[in-house]
Amino acid sequence: MNQKKFNNNNIYTFIISAIILFISFFVMKILTYFIPALCIGLFIIYVTRPIYATLEKYIKNKTIPIAITIIIVITSIVIFSTYFLSVAITETTAILNNPTATNIISTQYNINTTDIESEILKAINYNTIMLLFEKPDLNNIQNLKTYSSQISYTINTIIGFMFSLGYIILQLTIAFMIAFYGVRDRKSITKLITNTVPETHKEFMTKFIKEMDISLNNIFMGIFVTAVLTGALAYLIFILYSIPYPILLATATALLTLIPIIGAWLIYTPISMIMFFSGNAETAITFFILNLIIVSSIPDWITKPLIVAKEKKMNILIVLISFIGGAVVFGPVGFILGPILMAIPASIIYLLIHDTEKDKTILTSKKQ
Repeated sequence: MNQKKFNNNNIYTFIISAIILFISFFVMKILTYFIPALCIGLFIIYVTRPIYATLEKYIKNKTIPIAITIIIVITSIVIFSTYFLSVAITETTAILNNPTATNIISTQYNINTTDIESEILKAINYNTIMLLFEKPDLNNIQNLKTYSSQISYTINTIIGFMFSLGYIILQLTIAFMIAFYGVRDRKSITKLITNTVPETHKEFMTKFIKEMDISLNNIFMGIFVTAVLTGALAYLIFILYSIPYPILLATATALLTLIPIIGAWLIYTPISMIMFFSGNAETAITFFILNLIIVSSIPDWITKPLIVAKEKKMNILIVLISFIGGAVVFGPVGFILGPILMAIPASIIYLLIHDTEKDKTILTSKKQ
């Protein structure tokens, strides 16, 4: 009887374990979809920490400072996106009105730039399709089959664009939610994590969370400050040399600084080449050298040593490897995910070494 009961318990345990593993697998698959949102949310948390930390000193309700910070970030994104779209529309119009560009487009691609609307309707065979609806006959149906691949491509492109836009909006929405609730409920989340481990490991887990927080704060704030300083210096140089759209180009320079190796030179090098081939060789050389020294070097000399000085667990080489390796393995989101994953073992090793050294110190003091 006891043997039968034991077997039934084993079967019951096996079934429950299988169900938990099955559900956990699908939960992990769902969570992987939101990895970009998680990474962006963490980045927002750390780069905006000085703002809401300052507001928390003056506002008792902890939800309001976080909400104000999120609103500031969203407003900044909307303003920049609006400015970017206005510049893009202005430049596209300028290109279409340029005689040289108009000549190339009309001769090489047989496109009438004076009436873009009619060219778009022509590209999707609008007149043919409307004629088939008005006066359907076999010949025109045969013509529709001829155009079906092009129509299908256009529809699929529009649908793909809508899905991509929806994906970006969804990820950003989840990211801001993670940032909001991650800051507001940070103490309860920390308590929940520490309660999941055995009592003997609670102290280690508390120290680990603290060290991870320090590591991520130093890395993200260091890279962010480097980017902002790079963009500011680039803006001043672009203004000095009367470069068109200095705000847009400086922002692009700052964003590219977040990517190791690629950096700011991807912006100022083409501008220098355009100056050089336009007959301004001396201006092009001075512009390039000035950017190379001030934009590409000074921010790194100021901020990167500060990162290394503050961050005891991850030196600048490990940070660089984590950025590049993360991008290779996980794609663009790896620029944020890489340092996070690298900080986990670095924090654990640091704590183990620190605790070992602490135990040796205590043991030595006891012997003395």
